[in-house]
Amino acid sequence: MLLKNIKISNDYNIFMIIASRKPSLKDIYKIIKVSKFDEPADLIIEDASYIDIYTKRISSGNIAIASGRIAYIGDEMPLKNNDTRIIKNDFLIAPGYIEGHAHPFQIYNPVTFNEIMIRHGTSMVISDDLPMYIKMGLKNIKRFMRFMGRLPVKNFWSVRLDSQSMIDMEKFSYIKIKELLNDDYVLQAGEITGWPYIINMEKNMLKNIYNSQFLGKRIETHNPGASKNTLNRMAAAGITSDHEAITGEDVKTRLSLGYHVFLRYSSIRKDLKDELKYIIDEKLPLNRLMLTNDGSPYYNDYMGMDDLIKIAISAGLNPFDAYSMASLNPAVYYNIDGIYGGIAPGRLADMNFIRDLYNPEPVFLMLDGKIIDKEVKLDPPDWKGYGMLYKNRNIDINKINFNGSDETLFMRNQVIMDLNKYKMEDSMEIHLITKDLKRIVSSNIHGMGHFDALASSYNIEGSYIVIGSSHDLMKKALKEVIKNGGIVFNGNKNIRIELKILGIMSDKHSDDVRNITEEFRSTMRGSGYKFDDPVYSMLFLNSINLPYYRITSSGIVEVKTRKIIKKPVSLKI
Repeated sequence: MLLKNIKISNDYNIFMIIASRKPSLKDIYKIIKVSKFDEPADLIIEDASYIDIYTKRISSGNIAIASGRIAYIGDEMPLKNNDTRIIKNDFLIAPGYIEGHAHPFQIYNPVTFNEIMIRHGTSMVISDDLPMYIKMGLKNIKRFMRFMGRLPVKNFWSVRLDSQSMIDMEKFSYIKIKELLNDDYVLQAGEITGWPYIINMEKNMLKNIYNSQFLGKRIETHNPGASKNTLNRMAAAGITSDHEAITGEDVKTRLSLGYHVFLRYSSIRKDLKDELKYIIDEKLPLNRLMLTNDGSPYYNDYMGMDDLIKIAISAGLNPFDAYSMASLNPAVYYNIDGIYGGIAPGRLADMNFIRDLYNPEPVFLMLDGKIIDKEVKLDPPDWKGYGMLYKNRNIDINKINFNGSDETLFMRNQVIMDLNKYKMEDSMEIHLITKDLKRIVSSNIHGMGHFDALASSYNIEGSYIVIGSSHDLMKKALKEVIKNGGIVFNGNKNIRIELKILGIMSDKHSDDVRNITEEFRSTMRGSGYKFDDPVYSMLFLNSINLPYYRITSSGIVEVKTRKIIKKPVSLKI
């Protein structure tokens, strides 16, 4: 490999241009002149072998880059001068991968999440805004979107239309959501977890969906296990995609109703290979299918988009189709395939240099026509300036009483909970204190293991949850979490996960986040936690988009009917 005059840089400041990468008129003139051989290119990749995602073959030629975009691909040698940088190597070049359904707040923060994405060759991310929007407000999240737009990965957003909880729905008014949807950094509305709002024709939700359609935004739903009739009604309302197909038959049903489908592989959903085998056997069309990884921090580090491509190929998929599901297909879905998704003139020069077609892991990356180290560390923003630092709170913990309870929340798996009307053997107490510290909901939980104390601010609502068997240690852990935010485990081992950003995200680099969450996972499993992913279990304890029962600020709730089974009790702190 020959890299002339190219410094492999850890300095992302060279990428300080807006996320949409809209070229100036001067840039357009230059790109056209380079394509006509009237002006020298900024960079030329000579004799390149690259994946032609459009015709599904490996092609070769010289690739000229100008102003961060591909200006020419072909057999002729573009014009060059002493300032033109030259790359010659034997690597195969793949388009930058696109993660079209991301949650960049799973203990990692959006910046460290970008570090992980780069490591796996992902050059564009469309992210969920939910906890940041609820906690930061409209002004700060719009400012933060612009900060994220200055990172090397292209960061776009999907705006939620509901809170995924029993509280905060007033923040999703038509006026507020309209302003967010109008933002250039927003490509989609959703995911919509409160699909009953649509079925029941709730006015505010329908107005937000109508406006999303009017603005040309895509609309994604969250419909695991939904019947064909429900999916039909959602499509009739304007839904364009879903990421919760669990079986190949689910994929087929969604495609038949006009959906685009994200095929998911994560720490709680490992059915991708089975889905793909069904898709291949049934000869289903592939152009509306996309890959997504939705994992926890210790999992996401090991399973990026390159790994999903490899899984798809191992399932029997044509390699070119696998790459397309991670690049061109999501670009087409989001209506941005004129500038993203493939290696062709006019597209941004985002490329992965890989060893061969069957090994999608990048050796190094090119973003905006510049070589970047895939282990790059990105500088964080001023978290305080964006209103994202957790605000310390002090309470008299002795004024909180943990009263006993008869019923038990029974974990069927790491995210689905049922309810038994009696206290089960090997259960522990669970208490939720509302984020305003005015109410408490008490119950028992089975499936989390058995330990002294676990307290956390890491959940969809932003409330405080404490689980355990020792009231003294539970109060100690809870006091620490209310004061500083984070996750505190007291038991056979003491673990502290500092979540200084909004009480749900760490300010540490991705390696540190992976290490501490791996330690937490190992400790939980050693304490009898029955499943694979305690991070997801903690996050979704009060999330009303999952069956069957949840512990929420409104009480113990039956998800399907929204019936309050047990009400909260007032606190006097």
